[in-house]
Amino acid sequence: MASPKESWFRNWPLAILPSLHAVLCFLTLHLSRRTPDDAWHRLMGIDFPLFAILPPMVLVGGGLAVFAVVLLLGTLWWYLIGWVGWSSQVGRLRSSAATIFALGVALIGPAIWADTFHRDIREAAITGATLAVGVRLQYLLVGLLCIGALVSAISSAIAVWTKHDHG
Repeated sequence: MASPKESWFRNWPLAILPSLHAVLCFLTLHLSRRTPDDAWHRLMGIDFPLFAILPPMVLVGGGLAVFAVVLLLGTLWWYLIGWVGWSSQVGRLRSSAATIFALGVALIGPAIWADTFHRDIREAAITGATLAVGVRLQYLLVGLLCIGALVSAISSAIAVWTKHDHG
C-alpha cells in the first residue's frame, strides 16, 4: 500500500484546478475591496452553480460571506472537475456522463463570462482606460480554469473511447 506521501506525489495534478480557483478567490476578494463595482461577477461563468445561491448572500452578507462560499464550494467544484479528468487519465473512471459534465463546464463557463469580458473591454474603451492588472489576472486564471475543464473533458472522452475499443 502506498504511503500518504507517495499517494500525494502520484496524485498532485488533482491539486492544480482547486489551487488556481483558491488563488482566484483571494485575488477577487482583494479586488472587490479596492473597486466600487464588485469583482465577484467575473467568476459567474466558472462557478455558475454557486451563483444560484449567491444573489441572496450578496444582499445580506456581502464580501466575506461571498468569499467563504465561493472559496469553499467553488474550490470543491473545481476539485470535482479535475478529479473527472485525473480519474479518467489513470483508468479509474470511464463514463460518458463524466465526459459530458466536464465538456459542459468547459463550454458553458466561457459562454457566460464572455459577456462580462466584453463589457469590461467596452467600459475601458469608453473611459479611455485599460483593464487593471488585477482584472487581467482574474481573466487569466478564469481562462486557465476553462482550459483545465477542457483537458478534463478530453481526458474523459479518451478514456470512454478506449473503453469501447478494448472492452
